[in-house]
Amino acid sequence: MIEFELTESFIMQPEEFIDNIFDESSWLDYEGYGFLPGIKNVDISNYSKDRIGTKFHLTNTDGSKHVESVIEYIPGELLVLEFSEFKKPLKNLASHFIETFHFERVGDRTNLVRTFQIFPSNVIGTVLLSVISIFLKKAIRKHLDKIVVKEKEIASE
Repeated sequence: MIEFELTESFIMQPEEFIDNIFDESSWLDYEGYGFLPGIKNVDISNYSKDRIGTKFHLTNTDGSKHVESVIEYIPGELLVLEFSEFKKPLKNLASHFIETFHFERVGDRTNLVRTFQIFPSNVIGTVLLSVISIFLKKAIRKHLDKIVVKEKEIASE
């Protein structure tokens, strides 16, 4: 397994952040990094009120596709997504990814710890995904930075 985490602090409440994840249009803000594609389209299926089981069907800007499914949810504290149903070549390298959002409200700020676990399916996958994870971490950092900028713009209006 390959793992990394990123942290950020926001003004918005945890539920506001989570609501944005369930808003299809917010996914299009993810632009990727380097050779990693951004998100071109997302369709939500199996939506449930408790959020568990909801599936996000993603099409990336390079035409690749995968599904992200909510496998655990604790309101205001935790959201866990499993990435699966990869297409080739990623299908040959990884069985799945797990992305975890841990939220903690401290005063007037929300602290977020965003963790990725990548599960290679073979030795070649381990080597290639170790390199890819560096770019994925940069893509996620870029996306978090974009959210912070957007939040500051809204606060200053």
